Amino acid sequence: MKIRELLPHTHNHLSGSIKLNWEKDFEFSIPHDVTELIDTVFSFQNVNVMSGNIDYVIECTKIILLDIVDSKRKIGDVEGVFVLNYIQFNITILPLDYYVNVGWHQESYNWVAYSLCDDLSDAQVKEFEVIRLVSFIKHPVLVDILNPCVISRWISGFYYMARSLSAIPDVGKEILQWSLDISIRALHLNCVDNFSDAYSQMACWSANYDDPRIWEIVKVMEDIAVNELAPEQLRCNFLVAMSTVVGRYTSRNSWEWAQEALETYPHLLKGHQTLQLSLDGINWADPESININVDIAIREIEKINKLNVEHAKGNQLLLYKLTDRLVSLIGPFIGTCIRNGRAELAITILHSWYLTEPNNPLKSEELLVFYPNYAFSLIYSIEGKSLVIERNQGNELQTMMATANDFLGISCSVGMVSDFVLNVPEEGRFGVPSDTASDEFERQLVEFYDLRNLKACCEKQSLKNIRGYISIPSHQQPIQYLLNKYLSVTWPYAVSLEKPFADRKVGRICMWCGAGSITEDIEVNAVSSIFTKHGIGVDYFPSDSTTVEQFKEIYQGDKYDLIWLMSHGEFDHWKPGAASIEIEQGVSISLDEILRLDVPNHDNRRLLLFNVCDGATYSNLGGLPRLGFAPALSNPSQCVISHLWPVNPWSAALFGALYAVNLSKTSSFFEGYVCTLNDFLLDRGQILQIVEEQVDDGQVLLERLTNQNIDYSLLAHAGSSAFFQ
Repeated sequence: MKIRELLPHTHNHLSGSIKLNWEKDFEFSIPHDVTELIDTVFSFQNVNVMSGNIDYVIECTKIILLDIVDSKRKIGDVEGVFVLNYIQFNITILPLDYYVNVGWHQESYNWVAYSLCDDLSDAQVKEFEVIRLVSFIKHPVLVDILNPCVISRWISGFYYMARSLSAIPDVGKEILQWSLDISIRALHLNCVDNFSDAYSQMACWSANYDDPRIWEIVKVMEDIAVNELAPEQLRCNFLVAMSTVVGRYTSRNSWEWAQEALETYPHLLKGHQTLQLSLDGINWADPESININVDIAIREIEKINKLNVEHAKGNQLLLYKLTDRLVSLIGPFIGTCIRNGRAELAITILHSWYLTEPNNPLKSEELLVFYPNYAFSLIYSIEGKSLVIERNQGNELQTMMATANDFLGISCSVGMVSDFVLNVPEEGRFGVPSDTASDEFERQLVEFYDLRNLKACCEKQSLKNIRGYISIPSHQQPIQYLLNKYLSVTWPYAVSLEKPFADRKVGRICMWCGAGSITEDIEVNAVSSIFTKHGIGVDYFPSDSTTVEQFKEIYQGDKYDLIWLMSHGEFDHWKPGAASIEIEQGVSISLDEILRLDVPNHDNRRLLLFNVCDGATYSNLGGLPRLGFAPALSNPSQCVISHLWPVNPWSAALFGALYAVNLSKTSSFFEGYVCTLNDFLLDRGQILQIVEEQVDDGQVLLERLTNQNIDYSLLAHAGSSAFFQ
């Protein structure tokens, strides 16, 4: 078979770019033919990556993969399939390496999947053919050409991805011994960096899953780290690895390994290692150590932010992604600070990380801080004072997340839990709440956040200084609803970490209909009548005449104190930041597009009310929420109200009417929101009575709400909204 017949689409599209001898007969049994093809593709990939053409490399590699998979179906030769599996595996390594380095975990997962199975679709559930890896070291043709140095790069990428996403733990366990053996062979070939990277990633993965082989791995690492004859870079790399969770299995404290690396090998540290070590290397019993290391960390964060800003080139969404992909570097430190009674350090690091404006930052004593994912305790900071509830928070997290998956119809995993059961929805829209699962989800949330203890602690403090709350990591959950219902007090989600400007006095409102649904028209009539009655001007933009350009002009203008948008929102749970809202019929605006628009300068802040599905949904990457409409658009001069999931359209219309009633009675955007939360806690008859008595043009809305068999007090409806600032 000639190479052009083996790779027909590649030949048609890329024959001028990939310098293969297309007319050559390819022999599966000749090792040179195999290595020549792989090396030629490697060369093509590397040249284009060095030229900055990674998107082109990804596109071309997928074309080659399609050809390989098709050829495997055609040749009907088992030995030939083994060889093609090996070629397929090798050409996925560079894309995997790239996505690991830039922190795109989902794409990393995809390229691991492309390396071990023939399903090249975007399906989230795939069957990995792990047996392929074993065949590489047993096949008579492949055994002599197998390159441990190159394969160690794949091993490093695989375990980094598996750890970051808590994905495919069974595969990780199954291939661990094979991976250890291959990595040792790389060391014997003097591939020091490839060996240490792979071994370190396997160590971190094994430590997180408490795999018994961690002891074997750590013994190798510790022996090398203290061996003065070992290469310095190798010793440094292992010191860095043992400063993490791996340190639990060593003869010393993690912070001691970190401090040794900082002091002995500062010239050998790469990438973000100095930041990691400065935070991991703090001796909390030594105040001087704390101050020195935090200063180092802030300087390192400034370097990272500078690189991110340069890379983003003004693209705000990309900047948010670049920031979020590395947030795991600081996340554990935030929890440790609060646990040690140093919430002010946690907030200082967060301000530095998120580039908070220096003249307007919130202080630790102005925040309620949740840190719900600490392994053996639930941690809060209340006005700068720590509340630590000792318990197995890991078990609580598993229970809560399983219930959240049932409630929202999603498939979120729990980090480093190998037996956590995921039920991936096969059809329908992701993230749609279940009325029947509402009560159980609410019960689990009350337990998970231990609201009884939190309430008891809050009752002992004034709480008068609190301006907002934050959560690290930020689970997409109805915190404001829960606090209001169970603590009788709640606060805005202070995602900007900045003090908000005072609310504008609402004098004029833009009411924008995007999708043209019947609920939009009914909501407009009800809401307009309320505001008009109170002397507030309302400009109505119906869906049959609206345009995206017109909306952009209004958004960037300063005419309206409140922009009220009713439409249809979409959120892609698999692609961070992929969210959109229909602005004119059939035409949507993406989060990326709206972030490119300017918010008008004003001494007071306006309100965006996006009464749409998924307007407050965001990708949770471990830090503060950024990758969603409501959190991304919040800043001191603009607060946002929207919904955390696809909201029932009649619940949305009811929310709009009740909020209009409450806002017209108060000068505070947030106070009106809290009053609306309270209204949803009433029984159905009382809610409908408010609509009947206080909405002048609400008869149609009242009739429709009455005819709906909806319990509006359920979490799915009463807890859907969120207020960001």
